[in-house]
Amino acid sequence: MSLKKLFFSIFLIFSLLFGCLGTLAVLLRDNQSNLEREQDDRYRSYLVADEFRQSSQDLTRLARTYVSTANPEYEAMYRDIIAVRDGKKPRPDGKTISLRQMMKNLGFSAEEFALLDEAIGKSNGLVATEIKAMNAVKGIFEDGSGDYTLKGAPNMELARELMFNRQYHRYIEEIMKPVNQFFVELEKRTRQEAQTLQEKSDNYIDIFVVILAVVFVCLIFSGWVIYKQVIRSVDLLAESVTAIGEGDLTREVCVSGGGEVRQLARALQAMAKNLADMVKVIISGVQTLKASSGQLSIISADMEKTAGNTMDLSNNAAAASEEMSTSMNAIAATSEENATNMQVIASGAEELSFAEQEIMTRSNEARSIVSEAVDKSATASRRLQELGDAADKISNFTEVITAISEQTNLLALNATIEAARAGESGRGFAVVAKEIKDLASQTTDATQEIRVKISGIQTATSETVKEIGDVTHVISSINDIVNSIANAVDQQLSTTQEISQNVHQATMGISEMNVSIMQSAEASSSIAEDIARVSITGTTVAEDCTQACENSVELNKLAEQLIEMTSKFKV
Repeated sequence: MSLKKLFFSIFLIFSLLFGCLGTLAVLLRDNQSNLEREQDDRYRSYLVADEFRQSSQDLTRLARTYVSTANPEYEAMYRDIIAVRDGKKPRPDGKTISLRQMMKNLGFSAEEFALLDEAIGKSNGLVATEIKAMNAVKGIFEDGSGDYTLKGAPNMELARELMFNRQYHRYIEEIMKPVNQFFVELEKRTRQEAQTLQEKSDNYIDIFVVILAVVFVCLIFSGWVIYKQVIRSVDLLAESVTAIGEGDLTREVCVSGGGEVRQLARALQAMAKNLADMVKVIISGVQTLKASSGQLSIISADMEKTAGNTMDLSNNAAAASEEMSTSMNAIAATSEENATNMQVIASGAEELSFAEQEIMTRSNEARSIVSEAVDKSATASRRLQELGDAADKISNFTEVITAISEQTNLLALNATIEAARAGESGRGFAVVAKEIKDLASQTTDATQEIRVKISGIQTATSETVKEIGDVTHVISSINDIVNSIANAVDQQLSTTQEISQNVHQATMGISEMNVSIMQSAEASSSIAEDIARVSITGTTVAEDCTQACENSVELNKLAEQLIEMTSKFKV
């Protein structure tokens, strides 16, 4: 089950439980209010019923007092009680309402009103006796038709007889029977209603306690599920992230949970595998880079040595050319002064032949050296090109690493959002997401540093290839010059041999010889100039080779730094 579904299920269950608790609390509150209202109605019903009974007793007491004392105040009090009970006169609290209406307002039952009506019906004889006695006190008597129209002397004895005889007491006893039953029914009804409400409250409380117990059990079960599915898995994930962050890319990412945590673990495992593959490729490329930089350093040193030899040979050739030029000038001067010095000319021709032979030999050696330098320059250029290609591949790998780091950073951001939605339960997951984000940031920084280093390698390689190309061009120029020197020397050697063969015919060909000597002098001067340029070019080649050697050393140092940076990864 995914974390989203898990927390949604927990939220739904607790929402239902707390909704039930809230509903029960409202029902319990309403029931308690009803119970309190019922208790209050019960109390007021008892007061009203008691008022009915007490007013009946007060009427009896006031009637007897009046017939005993003939005091009209008691009669007035008697009539006031009747008026208040019938709602014809305000009550002590200022309200004007009959006692029967108050009973209706309090919800007296039909059975209770029936008992009251029975008591009222049985009180007719009592009321008639009290009216007759009170009129007798005032001297008013019944005329036989039920009306009190006859007047005479007050008859106190008759009045007292009527109010205290056995019949009057029987009236009271007959009235009190339904009144007492009325109180019994009232008590029974009000007690039953209150008991029903109390039982309902008890039932609500029992259900409330049961739901609380269910909530407690659900809390324990939810905590256990969250620990097993989230906290434990997050702890295992944190250990794996820490190990990978320390460079152990072979660490197996294992979690016990499912859903988003397992997806995150799979993504982290895939990232670790991709990083391991890329680090292997980077290590292989760096080792190749180091080997290539070493070979480049050796080739640059050989080129520098070859350039030095070429420069020495050029200097020797220049000295020989200067000597040859001096000799040719001397020969020309001597031939012009005296044709008899042919022997001297012959000796000079022989010396010139030897010098030209030496120049030819040295030129051939220079040609071989220059050819070797061209081959080594081509090899160095090819190796540097391979080095640039390897650097480009490493740069592409770093771009892939950067893309994966950005995807990991995005995944950590999504994990942080999901953890924030989970609240307290997702705090541990937020810590893991932060660790993953930090690891991705470190990977991005390391990749950026590698990219900067590779860019430096590419720049240095490009400059070195260009410089070696320049060196190759210069060496090619030197080769052309050396070939020109060789051709010129070969031609001069032929001319000199011809001079030596025709030395005995100097008289006839003195003019032709002077011309040839002048041509030889000019060729010697040209050779000297060409060899001087070869010497200057050799110096430039030596400087370029020195620069190439220094670049190869820097390239070797950079390869060692990359090896040291990748050595912390365990793949």
